[in-house]
Amino acid sequence: MEVNHKACDRNGRMWGDISDTYETIQENVTMQSSMILYSLTRAKDSHKICEVGAGWGLASRMFISDMMKEDSYYFASDISEKMNDKFKEGFAKSDCSLNKKTEYNWLEDSDKIDVIDKVSKWDESIRKKIFHHKANNECLPYTEESFDCYLASL
Repeated sequence: MEVNHKACDRNGRMWGDISDTYETIQENVTMQSSMILYSLTRAKDSHKICEVGAGWGLASRMFISDMMKEDSYYFASDISEKMNDKFKEGFAKSDCSLNKKTEYNWLEDSDKIDVIDKVSKWDESIRKKIFHHKANNECLPYTEESFDCYLASL
């Protein structure tokens, strides 16, 4: 499949432009629908989770804290650099970052991410492994069948 990189860049800029007000919108409008999404997709029962268009990560943090099973990994991405920055900031200030059994890792841009390699390099005391990176959901950098749950709220 051919990816329209010009359109992807435009979408990334558009989401970046609204990134400063998006958390308020999400908090007021989409939190309930995000929790329903996590329940209906059986994300809470999954161990290998991929979420695209994660935005600020407010719903992601709630899922990680309250619904995500131990011994699971979660890959979150967004096409917007500003949204990814907001996700990082929010995670660092959240209760998730205080949990010694949960660890967050920013992944630098990559055309290919070896999910199994990333997951296997973590300390065994870590029960929830969170990976975050910039990605276009039209051409994700993972090998097929890396996940048992794929989430996209948009």
